[in-house]
Amino acid sequence: MLRNINLTFLAFLCVGLTFACNKDNDNDDPSCNPTYDAEIKAIVDNSCATVGCHTTNFAHGDFTSYENMLEHLEHGDIYEYVVTEQTMPPDYALPLSDEDFELLQCWLDNEYPEN
Repeated sequence: MLRNINLTFLAFLCVGLTFACNKDNDNDDPSCNPTYDAEIKAIVDNSCATVGCHTTNFAHGDFTSYENMLEHLEHGDIYEYVVTEQTMPPDYALPLSDEDFELLQCWLDNEYPEN
């Protein structure tokens, strides 16, 4: 009887550890490793931090540097508007290409590395 309890406990422990060790993001593509400095800054500069939008003193965030974007990244605002709702960039701005969208999503899923 005690042996059955120990085996059951061991089984639950193994299952729990298996799930705990999995990555938190859904992106398991090993080739997906963009960084802000290498790929993302150019996308942001072309589609977000443009004249009249996310530049210095813009009410909804200054995206001219990684440091300035960090608060919006950590709160999930960028993921929500760009990936989930797809309302950013707005219709009047340069649209994201499919490749840029995928890079941004990958970068966000991988916890937005700077370099």
